[in-house]
Amino acid sequence: MTIRPPDRPLRRPFNPHVRERMELRGITEEAIDSVLVNYHTSHPAAPQQCVKPAVIFTGTYQGRELQVYVERDSNPAYVKTAAWKD
Repeated sequence: MTIRPPDRPLRRPFNPHVRERMELRGITEEAIDSVLVNYHTSHPAAPQQCVKPAVIFTGTYQGRELQVYVERDSNPAYVKTAAWKD
């Protein structure tokens, strides 16, 4: 059993491109984690050729609707992208 030190939080895996997009969109890891824990709706993303299927989780964070796209059946959740709904 591996015990994680308390000063090193578990880091969720992200698509390499998503961190750049998150910064441009003003989306923090805290916002993503909040939505993934407290989402109010989820549905499959539209299928795309040559891309693994994803699920879109939508939740409210600081009064705004945030959509987080996660690769289906990934564990831990592999975040493919995130965007504000408005």
